[in-house]
Amino acid sequence: MKVVLWLLAVLWPMAASGQTVFFDDFEGNALLPHWIQPPPSNWEHTVSNSMLNVTGLFFPGNPHLSSNFEIIDARYAPQTDFRIDVRMGWEQGAAPHGITFFMWGAQRQLMASFGYHNVPGSPEVLYVGNGTQVTTFPAPPPGMYQFAITRVATEFKFFLEGNLIATFPDNFGTPASGVSFFFLGPNGGQLGPLHIDRIRIVPAPGSILVSMVLLAGCARRKRHTPLGRLRSHSHSVIPCTRRRQ
Repeated sequence: MKVVLWLLAVLWPMAASGQTVFFDDFEGNALLPHWIQPPPSNWEHTVSNSMLNVTGLFFPGNPHLSSNFEIIDARYAPQTDFRIDVRMGWEQGAAPHGITFFMWGAQRQLMASFGYHNVPGSPEVLYVGNGTQVTTFPAPPPGMYQFAITRVATEFKFFLEGNLIATFPDNFGTPASGVSFFFLGPNGGQLGPLHIDRIRIVPAPGSILVSMVLLAGCARRKRHTPLGRLRSHSHSVIPCTRRRQ
């Protein structure tokens, strides 16, 4: 009983605080070491006004291709259920043009993506995906927007400015452990600057709260549940402790 109460005391602050596992608000004048960056010759960027500002893309620079691109990556402690919040945006610019973030697993399998995309001859869109399925929506005007993805159990949900816009099944069921930002721009044209203001990844509140409820149930049942009836719950992080006879 004491162990269960102690664990509840530990988990409650985690649920209340969100227990951030990755965060960057781009203060200062340079990217922090947790970002894996491309060579300086591949892109032009600044960290200022509490944002990452991408103002030039030069890779691969192939005259036979219409676009250039670059990617930055970061890793974090593996997460089963999680929420990622990103405030990012774009300025008016020539197509192709885009900014997207990806969640990926330990084997770099693409798990979920959310971003803005503009290619010549097509409408500007927001797109969301789960690695095998993609859906698109008309893009809002240039500006800064709040994007979010949650994964709870076997479901991804995608939010724009706090509004749910899409739901997809989780195709992998493995922990997420990395995030990438993909920047797209014209080859030889003027890039409309791309911006990231903030990123935060936390465990999804549902996973912690479910554990708390199950632990509380364990504490109530231990005094009167026969040993043979004790079973671990399929979603429990910490199974009930068996009582010795």
